[in-house]
Amino acid sequence: MLQLLEKRPEAHEDLEMERYIQAAEQIKEDVMEEFRKINPHIAPNRILKEMPNARTVMDNIEIVIRNAAKHKIFSQRVLNGKKSSLDDADLIAAYLTTSDAESYNDSLLALSCSRRTCYFLFVSRYNNFSLAERAKYIDNLLTQEKICPDKSITLFNIKKELVGMMMEGNPTYFSIQKLVHSYMEALLDLLLAQKKIYQCEYELNRLFIQYLKELLQGEFDKDKIVTSCLKPLIHVFIGLKKRGLDIPPIKGTLKSQSVEDIVEELKGHQQNLQKEVEILSDVMDFLQETLVNIVESNKPKKPEEEISLSKATLSLSEKFSEKFAAWLGL
Repeated sequence: MLQLLEKRPEAHEDLEMERYIQAAEQIKEDVMEEFRKINPHIAPNRILKEMPNARTVMDNIEIVIRNAAKHKIFSQRVLNGKKSSLDDADLIAAYLTTSDAESYNDSLLALSCSRRTCYFLFVSRYNNFSLAERAKYIDNLLTQEKICPDKSITLFNIKKELVGMMMEGNPTYFSIQKLVHSYMEALLDLLLAQKKIYQCEYELNRLFIQYLKELLQGEFDKDKIVTSCLKPLIHVFIGLKKRGLDIPPIKGTLKSQSVEDIVEELKGHQQNLQKEVEILSDVMDFLQETLVNIVESNKPKKPEEEISLSKATLSLSEKFSEKFAAWLGL
């Protein structure tokens, strides 16, 4: 997920606005996926034909996001030109999906590993890591641990409600807009919790790396490790292995080369965590912007905010791709 593609600078505005297309498609796909889980007896290619409201719901999800994109342009918001980690065309969809539990499970693994590291730093008293510091990190982790399942349930219930609209009732644009807005709000909260977990993991790992480096200073001596700390230390290594790090097996004794290898693995992992936090921040910025534009797209335009259709079309033809202009319907 973290591998980014190089993009030509002049394509940045295209990519920034086409995130709206990707967001609309991903939300629709996730709702459809939920429909298929609830109704496995209906063939995927028959859903839009057999469910009279299905196309109405799908179309209106897209219209909600499209109107948000239009508002961004027609209110003459200036594109900031900032290089974004989301300039990889597939990245926004990977982080907006709620059908794939991979990122959710990864954040829970990070949380578990951080607890082990925090406990070790406390019992080792490394760098005067106090009870108050331990409480600060654990309280933060516990808060995020509660938020993650809570927001995941909220997202599931919203998808379920949209699926219900596909099957019966009289879905309207504004009822779907309200659900899409709530969906994106819950997703924003979930991603914020995941970001805080990774930030916490990064900070604890930084202290842990310092500890391991001090072990290696001068002549390596495993006796530098207090006996009461050895078991918690091994638990940290086990947690890191579960996180996907290549941790060498510790058989009987801790060797200098093993510690050096673990330090190098952790350095690479820290870089990945930094990149993950950067991407999550960019996704969250996009979600926050979209939420604002969804709300403001309902408000009457002031005369000074209006842009003539011909001027808007000209602007789009100069700034954005034909794909995006066609999606906007201009």
